[in-house]
Amino acid sequence: MRFLRNLLLFVVLVYGLAYGYLWYETNNTLQRITEGAAPFAKIDYASFFVSPLANEITVDNISIVPQMAADEFRIEQARLYADQPGFFLLSGKAMQEGALPEKVGANLSNVQVNMDGKFITLLGDMAQQSQETSGQAPMPFANLDALGCGDIEQFQLVDYRMMGMRRLNLDLNLHLSYDKIGEIFGLQVDANTRGVYDISVATDFKVPNGEMGGVTNTDKIPPMRFSINDTGFYKMRNSYCATANDSSIDEYIDHHMQLLSSAFGVTLPEKTAQAYRSHMLKGGRINISIKPQNDIAPAELAYYKPLEVAELLGLNISIGNTRVELEQLFNANAPAVVAKSEQPAKIKPRTSSTRPEPSVVKKLTTTPAPSRPTFHVEKVDNAHKHIDKLVEVTLPGNKVRRGTLEQVRNGRLYLVMELQGGSITYPVRKTEISKFRVRY
Repeated sequence: MRFLRNLLLFVVLVYGLAYGYLWYETNNTLQRITEGAAPFAKIDYASFFVSPLANEITVDNISIVPQMAADEFRIEQARLYADQPGFFLLSGKAMQEGALPEKVGANLSNVQVNMDGKFITLLGDMAQQSQETSGQAPMPFANLDALGCGDIEQFQLVDYRMMGMRRLNLDLNLHLSYDKIGEIFGLQVDANTRGVYDISVATDFKVPNGEMGGVTNTDKIPPMRFSINDTGFYKMRNSYCATANDSSIDEYIDHHMQLLSSAFGVTLPEKTAQAYRSHMLKGGRINISIKPQNDIAPAELAYYKPLEVAELLGLNISIGNTRVELEQLFNANAPAVVAKSEQPAKIKPRTSSTRPEPSVVKKLTTTPAPSRPTFHVEKVDNAHKHIDKLVEVTLPGNKVRRGTLEQVRNGRLYLVMELQGGSITYPVRKTEISKFRVRY
């Protein structure tokens, strides 16, 4: 009996020491974070908690105040969790050696962001100025949501404010997992902007031996699932863009869909058009997934037609309960979808009086920007005169390719296209080029 009692006391003592050590380490880590961030932001928190099973750590009521502005970002709770009891006691050494955790995650609950704050304004202006002065083209399809919205090319901070987004409340969740038997690493990120939209991204791929280095040492496209659920953004955008167009919401949506078809160079099948129009009017969920049948690198896709790319990737798209028929979408002979309005909605140019006052960053840069290279239309027969210049060619189906012109030979242009980890040379027949532009 005494033996059992002593054994129990020993176990409790060991557990108490381990738990105390974890509490001490958590406290020191939080102190290091706040001290290290001090030159950039003041970070405070009300309390923290370490679970008795040592598989959960929470920090409550976090306040972050950037040094460059008096704005305050608040986080109701930050939480680290794992399925395995004792995880935060036992996992440190394994993770330092590069082993993947079996199941671990993190949440940020009720992140409060003031969209009118000086810090957000500064970030928004810096991003806009960077885009305006870089001379680089925007990312493909980055402006699709702004199509048909007055003279707006891409939604920026000022537009979101004018839609009514003054204060955002967000919930973020990250979950990692590793299946040792199948050697499959899984990653899922969920973001919920309350009353605006929910976004979820998930992927999984094979990582032999469960080593962290294997997560990044791959150039193949993994299976991915992407979902966006519009829970309120559609109302703000529709009202804002209808006003910008001096039109009704229906006319704005018709105009948007006409421009969308033109941007992709395809005709929307009837069911797809109806589902997308309903999504624009009422919100809801769009799901996109890819499941490549074979190992394929992104660079290889440049040599295939759109439908072939979709088949290679195992692409599936659904709008609400309607699956997008990709075979019809990329079929040039599909019947046209006629919008309600015969003419596109009128575009009402936006004047400076309709926008808020520019921020301090804007006022500091009122001098005219120096001229920078832009794209000019040239004759494709004169392509040989533009070796080593950045060129853009438009191919059948309004497919656009950009790259550095390396050489012109045997009726083909050879473009060098930069990719992550290297570059590829892409041959284009002169006879397939409908427009040839050169940047100078």
